[in-house]
This record gives sequence, C-alpha cells and structure tokens, in this order.
Amino acid sequence: MAIIMHFYNLIIPIENLQKCKEFNNLEKIFSRYNPKAMGVIVLHDEYLFKDGAMNYLDIEDEIKFWEEQGLKPTKIIDGKKYWDELCVVDAINGPTLPCEWLEFVCDKKVGTYVYLKGKPIGKIVGRNKF
Repeated sequence: MAIIMHFYNLIIPIENLQKCKEFNNLEKIFSRYNPKAMGVIVLHDEYLFKDGAMNYLDIEDEIKFWEEQGLKPTKIIDGKKYWDELCVVDAINGPTLPCEWLEFVCDKKVGTYVYLKGKPIGKIVGRNKF
C-alpha cells in the first residue's frame, strides 16, 4: 500500500514503533491526535505511519517527540546524512534527506505518495485534496 503526501510529512515504518518507550503501537499513537485529523493528516497503511504538517517547525517538534520515544532520526553513511528510523517527506520534492527504505512517487493524476521499498504499491491511502 501507499500513502498520499500533503505539505510536510513524517513517515515511520510501523515495525519501528515497537522500539518506542510509550507510543509503541498505532492505538496508543492515535490517542495523541484529534479524531478529526485521522484519515486526513494522520494516515497509515499496513507498513507505514504518517503524520503531516503545513510547516517544517511542527515536523521538527514531531521528530523530537519520536526521538524521545527512542527512535533514531538520522544516520551517517560514507559521510552523508540519511534518514534512519523515520523520514521527513516534502510533498513536492520528496524526502528531505536520502532515505534507503522509502519510495517517493509523483503522479499527475493521483498526486505524490510514498510506499515502503520492496512492498507493492497497492491502494493509495488518503486523498490528494482536503
């Protein structure tokens, strides 16, 4: 499956959530959000969780939150910074740093979306208009 992108997006593989101290499953994570955000800003498929924001400052706050939960945001490979256990995606330009596990697609009919590398795209979760 795949997830539609809007503005700025924080993407976490669902399997990485098990590493978190407190918010280590989708049910606990969903409790953090206003129910109106579910299915619009907060989305998931069977492999990925997505939280979105209209500005990067909010995304930075979310990165800090997940880092406090135990996730490692970035890593260095051959002197270059990569996303590690989470990834930030700009809906227009794609991942803001290289990300080895995420595929970004720009489709004129559907919009931009991501999916977990090596998994089928299948149904795209979310809508490209609010």
